[in-house]
Amino acid sequence: MEKNKIITQAPIQVREDTLHKHERFLSLLTAEAINHINELLTGKDRKRIDIWNVYNSKQNRGYKSETERQKDITKLIDARYELLTREYHIESANRIILRDDAIDYQNIIKNTIRDLMNQGIFNVKKAVFHICKKCGYIVAPIEASITLCPMCNHNELGNIEKTGMFMNFDKNIITDFSMKNFNVLSKEGNNRVKTTMLTMPTTIQLSKNREFGLKLNEFGVDDDFVLDPKISVALAGKVIREMGLGEIDLMIQGFDTVKNNVPFSLLLDSISDTKFLTIGTVPSFSTSEIERYGSTFYFPFLSLLVASKNGKITEHELQQLQNEFIKTQKKLENCIIILNNLSMRYEEEINIPEFDNEIKLFLTEFNQMITDYRFKQALESLRSFIYDTLSRQYIKKCKLQKKKPNMSFFAYIQSILNSIYRSKY
Repeated sequence: MEKNKIITQAPIQVREDTLHKHERFLSLLTAEAINHINELLTGKDRKRIDIWNVYNSKQNRGYKSETERQKDITKLIDARYELLTREYHIESANRIILRDDAIDYQNIIKNTIRDLMNQGIFNVKKAVFHICKKCGYIVAPIEASITLCPMCNHNELGNIEKTGMFMNFDKNIITDFSMKNFNVLSKEGNNRVKTTMLTMPTTIQLSKNREFGLKLNEFGVDDDFVLDPKISVALAGKVIREMGLGEIDLMIQGFDTVKNNVPFSLLLDSISDTKFLTIGTVPSFSTSEIERYGSTFYFPFLSLLVASKNGKITEHELQQLQNEFIKTQKKLENCIIILNNLSMRYEEEINIPEFDNEIKLFLTEFNQMITDYRFKQALESLRSFIYDTLSRQYIKKCKLQKKKPNMSFFAYIQSILNSIYRSKY
């Protein structure tokens, strides 16, 4: 039986400011928009999986216990889904929520670590590290050019010997990945990954000095260290596969962070055929902006549009897009009003073979654009269909022949149009 093909977002870091900065949801919103439009085009339901990264430096705030930390993380994630439900109608009850601190998740990571150690890719050894003389943070091996403590910015560093976990990186492997173009669906993203892998050191530190995280002491690593979260994040595809949930077909990845995720995914999960779609960045927007412009503009319209970009959308471009969206939405609503009036006025349905063929051609091309992840072209095609084919041709022919539109066909078209522009009719 064919495995479920999953479209999901790169693991989202659990941060308090996510509630105020909605752009941190953009990868999730983009994945949801792509899933929904695919369901409309194929008539098949898709499984939703959200991946959350709960171990990050911002979250180490001196909790008294793991239980206290767990309660705080759960509260933050619940608050995010409350916001997603309220503003974007995305409910957690319909989704699989995967946290990288879950026992099943961590067990798969540990088994992977054992396999990689047996292969000689991961190794545990003593090394001399920089240590901050003020706060005691163990920074990095002394080979790293470190002058300030990243935790307190103190500039006096000493040395300490500790047992950590490391990865051996053979740069010859880049040639093999280049043949696959790194599976990153943009030239800019490919170049960023390639540059990162070309400049990676041959020995990479995998253990970080943090209070909370996946402990590595069972592998002989000192208690001061936990696994670098980017490793368990990069292995999310393998975790999903081994949990029997399916295979990640596409992962939505922020362009600025693709270099932190994709190289390790490629290196550590070579059998995966996951493709990575980078998204551009947008100006920060909060609940007040959503109330002003409407959440529909941000999701699904803008969420799909940024999937074709690698750079940043400026405030000026955003305003232009908002104007374009509002005009197209009004145009669609007007078309729907006219067609509904015609369907009530006339009894006989219109049947124009050449026009029906044009509709089928549009749907075929639109479907192919979505399949090829060409979302900007798909949105442009959709807008052109509303302004030209629907309003100038189809409505005109209905009026001239005094017949109501073919409602069975139009209901399907309308569901696709409304899925992007969310017409109120």
